[in-house]
Amino acid sequence: MKIVRLQVENIKRIKAADITPNDYIVKITGKNEAGKSSVIDSIFYALKGKRGLPSQPVREGAKKGKIRLELDDYIITRIINPDRSSTLKVEAKDGMRFKNPQALLDKFISDLTFDPLEFANADSKTQTAILLKASKIDFSVNKLKELVNDSDFTPKSENILDAFNEAIDFLKQERRLVNKDRRRLQATLESYKDVEEIDVVNPQDIIDELQQVEDKIRKIDEIDSLTKEIKELENRLKQLKRRRKELANIVGNVDRNELVARKTELKDKLKQVTDQNAVASRYQEKVALLKQLAEVEERYNDLDERIDKIIDYRAECLAKAKLPLAKLSIGEDGEILYDGVPFAQRGTSKKILISAAIGAALNPTLRIMLIKNGNDLDSDHMELLAKWAAKHDFQIWVERVADTPDGISFFIEDGELKT
Repeated sequence: MKIVRLQVENIKRIKAADITPNDYIVKITGKNEAGKSSVIDSIFYALKGKRGLPSQPVREGAKKGKIRLELDDYIITRIINPDRSSTLKVEAKDGMRFKNPQALLDKFISDLTFDPLEFANADSKTQTAILLKASKIDFSVNKLKELVNDSDFTPKSENILDAFNEAIDFLKQERRLVNKDRRRLQATLESYKDVEEIDVVNPQDIIDELQQVEDKIRKIDEIDSLTKEIKELENRLKQLKRRRKELANIVGNVDRNELVARKTELKDKLKQVTDQNAVASRYQEKVALLKQLAEVEERYNDLDERIDKIIDYRAECLAKAKLPLAKLSIGEDGEILYDGVPFAQRGTSKKILISAAIGAALNPTLRIMLIKNGNDLDSDHMELLAKWAAKHDFQIWVERVADTPDGISFFIEDGELKT
């Protein structure tokens, strides 16, 4: 279906316009701010209703706006109020009316917002976003969050590829932090490379005996000192002898040289145990570090695996995407390909034809496309587009800036169609 007649009253800048297309290319011309865009937009408003209306759809000062859109099979009339509410009537050419007219329109209207020229001139990322928005992709945010497996992650972008990139960047950032810990542990373990496992020995028995020996040595030394004092202090002889006798009973019949030798032996043993325990302690530190490293390695590998799964899921989604054209595909980096060649590398003429074909595939029933900024098309490209439209039975409405009427286009001046 194509547009047979368009009548617009009090829509945005338009006061009144009545247009009956007579060719596959319908050019709406006029000076800037004359109301050209309002004509193009009114087609969209008539078909989409409130979902497509701007904040002020009715011309300033008017009580209501009206759009009557006559198609090959239907007549669509929409009355729009300043508060963006509207009434819709759809009639078949045989007089039949429909109880749910918007539902009928939604069945044969796909995406009138697709502008082939805007698409052809957009950067690669924007092209991909437009194409994905217009395509059916089996993508689940919950599955992506499940693959990330982190409660702190929620994609911010509604663009599918951006959401994938957010997930991958999120995990890569976490992996960088994990890798930092991994490198730290590896560097620390380098100083433990010669440390081997050895038993830990309890030195307490040796320490206790050493203390006993030292204590006995001190007591023997005290006996010697007291013996000298006995000779010097006869008046204290009795007391000192008593003390000496007490000490002798405590020490027993032990040779001092033997105790000194035993002391040296015990100190050597204590040093050996202390050294051995230091090595054992280092080994225990090594074991703990190895355990930490194993845990970090496991975490790092898990993040790697999750990133790979997300990349695989992205590839799966893109591979299953129901794109408008069979030859269209989206590469792993998000670049649009046509017949295996990047869309950006195609020539301008080929880009326009491919974009038009995408628009046609998106609107198989209502064979209409709307192009704003038509001044970006030179005469050769306009002719190319006209031939394509004629070949594929499509009606393309093009907005272009012009100072004066050319006798062919529909010229808008001060909100009205100038005849």
